[in-house]
Amino acid sequence: MKTSSEYALTMTTPMPRKSKIHLVSLLISIFALTACEKKPSPQNYFPSSGREALHQTALDLQGGVAVLALALRPGYEDLSTLAYLRMGRGANITSAYLTNGEAAESDLRTEYPHYLAARRRAEAVNALTYLGGETYFLNLPDVIAARDSLKLRQAWSSDSVRARLVRLIVKTKPSIILIAADRAQAQPSLQSKFLRHAVLDAVQHLSPEHAKTNGAASQPEQYWRVRRVFVESSRPENAVRVPVEEKHPKWQKRYRLIGAEAASQYQSFRLQRKTWQEAQSYAYQIVFPNAAEKLNALDEGMGEAASRGRLHEVAWRMSRFTADLLEGNTNAATKRLAALADSVNYYMEQRYLLNASEVQSIYHWKGTLDKLQCLLLGATVDYEFSDTALTALQVSFLTIKNVTGISEKGETLIFFGATAPGWIINEGFDKRFTYKPGERFSLLSPQQVDFNTPAALHGLDEAKATRLFTFHVIHRAAEPEHSFIYRIDKRMSFAPRFLVEVTTPLVRMFPGEWIELNLKNFSRDGVADTIRVAGDLAASNAFAFRLSQKEAEQKATLYLDWKGNGEEGTYRIPVTIAGDTVAWFAARKFAAQVNRDKKVGVLSGLATSSLTEALRRLGMKARLLETGKITVQQLDSLDVLILDRRALSLAPEISKRQENLTAFVRRGGHLLVFAQDAAAWQAASLWKDLQLAPTAIFDEETRLQTIDNHPLLSAPNVLTAEDWNGWLNARGYNLVRLVEAGAAEAPVRAMENGAPLLVTKKLEQGKLTYVDLALTPQLLNLHPGAFRLLANLISY
Repeated sequence: MKTSSEYALTMTTPMPRKSKIHLVSLLISIFALTACEKKPSPQNYFPSSGREALHQTALDLQGGVAVLALALRPGYEDLSTLAYLRMGRGANITSAYLTNGEAAESDLRTEYPHYLAARRRAEAVNALTYLGGETYFLNLPDVIAARDSLKLRQAWSSDSVRARLVRLIVKTKPSIILIAADRAQAQPSLQSKFLRHAVLDAVQHLSPEHAKTNGAASQPEQYWRVRRVFVESSRPENAVRVPVEEKHPKWQKRYRLIGAEAASQYQSFRLQRKTWQEAQSYAYQIVFPNAAEKLNALDEGMGEAASRGRLHEVAWRMSRFTADLLEGNTNAATKRLAALADSVNYYMEQRYLLNASEVQSIYHWKGTLDKLQCLLLGATVDYEFSDTALTALQVSFLTIKNVTGISEKGETLIFFGATAPGWIINEGFDKRFTYKPGERFSLLSPQQVDFNTPAALHGLDEAKATRLFTFHVIHRAAEPEHSFIYRIDKRMSFAPRFLVEVTTPLVRMFPGEWIELNLKNFSRDGVADTIRVAGDLAASNAFAFRLSQKEAEQKATLYLDWKGNGEEGTYRIPVTIAGDTVAWFAARKFAAQVNRDKKVGVLSGLATSSLTEALRRLGMKARLLETGKITVQQLDSLDVLILDRRALSLAPEISKRQENLTAFVRRGGHLLVFAQDAAAWQAASLWKDLQLAPTAIFDEETRLQTIDNHPLLSAPNVLTAEDWNGWLNARGYNLVRLVEAGAAEAPVRAMENGAPLLVTKKLEQGKLTYVDLALTPQLLNLHPGAFRLLANLISY
């Protein structure tokens, strides 16, 4: 068995003419450029060969405008507009996110924030890969509610946000920035206004005028001039309309639908995105440099800079060349391309004489010409990695099976010069190797690696969600039109040698609790032993595991027995192997009394819910009912029926059982409704006099006005001020309005505006209670006050 030190302790262009070839210039171009790339595309809108690939690459050469799309969270970006810009205009697109979206709710299941953040990052990568784009994450904490701008600035430091945005803009060098709307709000939210202000601040900070004013050097790399900034607008009559209803000329599909296909990668937003898309106008208002400027297209006139400056002659030839390619004319294409590449290589060597925009044009042309050359020559590389999930100092083998498109007279190299520092190729220091079909290369990973697997535990603070291993296949032919550079980026993941992941990192000190573990071996040595909880406060069964090979994985469940009679609080408890601590989990102890004689049923649209888990931790044997089969007999066997958070949206079939639900209340049942989405609530009409409007003003510190002696707040648990402290994410979700209050009681209101957050009324023999309080994250966090309130609601 391994010692404790070996365990990972985790919580939770063608070339110039032969006479002109210089190796130094070759290496510079390889490091700086993106050549023929293999990138995954589920629907293959970006194939590596064929007429469609030639069309897209020629369009890329003709376009080349860099677009940076900024959104508050993954899933909030305008994918249909990005589809049009990438596939219809040949733009380079990057979608960046202010947060990882860990506080926004999932349409799949209730997840701990770090798991939801990892899921949303992966979904963003998949959606943008589908559209041939890139992703970037700024990793600020997710704020879904803020009562004022001061509250927001406390979470998002203006200086920190500007620094991150400046790094992003310098890296991506966009001509156009698009700021997406806050999808969760009908009107611009404080968060979206903050993002707009922060982007404009960063753009001004990077302007040449600002650099000169502050004494900065005026070299092109010291600043970047963004040409235009747009914000998504709900008023298309005063904005630039994006033609998303146009069809792609090759795929004959509307860009709006292509964007919707990309959006399907966001399974955690699968229902919410449908609602958002119905409200989208696909229109943008310019806010920089001149808000009054009248434009017909987002990228109108963007290609004129190169055609007027020092690159005008090359730009003119390039436009003629791409126009012919887009019309399907490939006559003498490789010779024309080689002549253009010679001109581009010349300017690359003279790039210190160019401004920043011209340098960017040169790099873009060079990389895209390389891609075109590969396509025109039919260049492909058949390769295989033995392992792509590695740990430190671990070997993977790369086999280059075959390279096509090479000429009989020429030299072909496998070049690892663009590989990240620390990698050792074939146990030596050489980076260049002569190509031999079927040759295998040993790749030893760096000694120091930052783990990014599992994503929920490692890498959530990284700007990129993926790591790439990059190498090139370089063919130098006797004639430049037969030379090519083929670039390959392979995704890699890095993990500890042995992983113990506690997937239930927080439990209650209550009989019948357990923890779940994920055990995975990333080494090539087999691992076998026994894992258990053995501490002063808790013990568990021993679980014997055997992981005989690399990437072998096992799930373990440890059932907990509590020791002693400790005070209320939160405790950190170790998980051990052979007496060595390999992981931790937290256990929270608190009192919550509940009437366990109540028969409780739950209607939920989620696979797993913090509500059902909370009921179990209260000792309640609640029944999870099928949302499409709610019978009178089922309801008659219950005392309390709970509609889980957003159940009417996630399971709209519940609304068809309105009569049964109302009858349940009239006969003496208690219908307990957790916060619902406003649109779904209005459609269901379960309480016609109670109306909802979504809001983001009720943050977690919103002060409350309570009727302390009301039964919902006093029996069987007396709630105190402490029970309302330490909440997460939000206090509530909607502005609740009672058209006719009648006999309805509101024992909890927001202090500032008096809006009800908890409303109850009697209906004949039963009771109907609506709870807009944000209980879901509190129950997930095992907040004692939230548990006591839930117990009171059930016992009422």
